[in-house]
Amino acid sequence: MLSKEKIKNIPDSCGVYIMRDKDNKILYIGKAVSLKKRIRSYFSNKSLLKTEFLLEEVNYIEYIECNSQEQALLLEAALIKENKPKYNVVFRDDKIYPYVEITKELFPRVFISRPRDKKDRILFGPFPKVNLIRSALALIRKIFPYRSCKNMPKKECLYFYLNLCPAPCIGKISLKDYKENID
Repeated sequence: MLSKEKIKNIPDSCGVYIMRDKDNKILYIGKAVSLKKRIRSYFSNKSLLKTEFLLEEVNYIEYIECNSQEQALLLEAALIKENKPKYNVVFRDDKIYPYVEITKELFPRVFISRPRDKKDRILFGPFPKVNLIRSALALIRKIFPYRSCKNMPKKECLYFYLNLCPAPCIGKISLKDYKENID
């Protein structure tokens, strides 16, 4: 079990903590705005019964400091999916966080995806909130118009008339100029 001295040395910063048993097996992974306060709370007298069962098995707690709560959330979710700790339930589902994907087509498309297979893709993310990505892409698209259609249409699309797509499908932009927008 952790000593009070070790708990005092835990930083008062945002991050992810990992509880392990005597065999170094991960029992629980959590995130915290304040690692120090969150870990200390486990050892208060107000613990729930399920927390008491967990603490009986905990031999060691390690932590990873993060730069933001969003980063901590994503790291926590990734670690839980990878390790499937016995006391975590929330992120054990198959929820896949959204990414911004850029295809490797001649005129690359840009769109939001939730890829199960991340191989051979250009991805940015993951992001915890899809609405924030949509807003960001809408703003980016106003400055750097890009293609998002799955198939190259024979004529310009609505996005062309809204100045949100440079219409590479009908040759309104050169490959060189389009790639400069995307890169």
